[in-house]
Amino acid sequence: MKRTLCTLGLATMLASPASAAFVSLPSSGAQVNDDAANSIDPKQDAGLVDVAGGTVVAGNVQVPWATFEQKIGDSQQIFVRAFKNGAWVTQGSPASLNIDPTVEAEAPSIDFAGAGRTVPWVAWYEPNFHFGDPTNIFASRFNAGANRWLPSGQDRSDGAGVPSLNIHTNRTAENPSVAGGATVAGNDPVPWIIWEENDGGETDADSPRQIFVAKGVKQPAAATPCTGFKPSEANNVNGFCFQQVGLERLDSGQPTPRDATVDPTLNIDPTRAGVEPDIAFTGQDDKVVWTVWYEEGASAVPGLRSNEMVFAAKAVANAAADGGFQWVAVGSGTEGQSNVLDGSGAHHFGPCAESEVNEDACALNADTLADAENPRVAAGTLTPGQPTVPWVVWEEDIGGGRHAIFVSRLVGGDHFELFHPGQTISNRANNASRPDITFAGNVPYISW
Repeated sequence: MKRTLCTLGLATMLASPASAAFVSLPSSGAQVNDDAANSIDPKQDAGLVDVAGGTVVAGNVQVPWATFEQKIGDSQQIFVRAFKNGAWVTQGSPASLNIDPTVEAEAPSIDFAGAGRTVPWVAWYEPNFHFGDPTNIFASRFNAGANRWLPSGQDRSDGAGVPSLNIHTNRTAENPSVAGGATVAGNDPVPWIIWEENDGGETDADSPRQIFVAKGVKQPAAATPCTGFKPSEANNVNGFCFQQVGLERLDSGQPTPRDATVDPTLNIDPTRAGVEPDIAFTGQDDKVVWTVWYEEGASAVPGLRSNEMVFAAKAVANAAADGGFQWVAVGSGTEGQSNVLDGSGAHHFGPCAESEVNEDACALNADTLADAENPRVAAGTLTPGQPTVPWVVWEEDIGGGRHAIFVSRLVGGDHFELFHPGQTISNRANNASRPDITFAGNVPYISW
């Protein structure tokens, strides 16, 4: 639920969905970004914010945890505050999650994982001098007993302890989204993180933006090698290794041996940019990983589209794939099909990239000739007791300089259908943008 705000305030819903009312947290309407003791100056701008409900004590009532960008002079920090005992309380000492507190950190995302879902994880991006100019993806987990944030992952800085998640640390990466989940019922949830990263060209500037996913794997001890892990086997920082997920299908295009790899991009068409990804767990016992994103820019594959298109893919077990899962694209026209994101076909990008007809089938657009962008995904069901399915919301060009909000959900396990086909969620007379979706019980709530 990332939103851009200059001053940060949050509200919660009271009573049942049928008679819901919203109240400020706290009721006084005080800003969330206000804690001078921890350098959170309410007179300086807050930026993107993400919120998750959770607790660090198993069995306790869940409360809102908010992570947000906060300006401090020339830098921008990532902070987390939780609503406890009627007030917002800054989590962590030091409070900033930045790897480097002198730089601009951006786009934080938060969710809970670990035993009993009692461990908050935050992912964001920032530059680091060890890697040059490109921004890198970082993830940190909260140790409640020590009141400390622990940056986690492989040390990608040759012993300096900088745990980037990037596939290539010399390539720009942005806009992570984190979801805690387990693909085996009963296992402790772990963080799965999706992001966009430049890849496939000889230089950072020449590389189209790709969608990548990595999952966190807890290790028996900190500072031990992540043997067998990709993209790095270096020592872990703070007890977690991250493993890239999917079939390797895109040549990185880099000349140096260390970076001359074939990488598991999720892009339907890796010759153009995949951006604004999101991730969720759905299905029986919430053990199926779903991802969404959109692609933009001109295609270098003859016959494929160049307008903005929304796509979705689910993780399906494959022991031969990185992380033990391959990605299968599911769209509005994929009923009865299995469109694996692999290196097959004449263009070596899998069945969805074989033709315009195939690409259209794999897309979620209401109109495959129109631009569609900014998808978000949530797990939900309208029927109590039934397994959840992915619901995807996005904005789409309807002409006249206007965008409308559409919603689609998985049907039959193999294709998406528009909710109220032909109808938009927003008023078509107005321009609508930046949608989001969540469920309260069996009721979907959509904002834009």
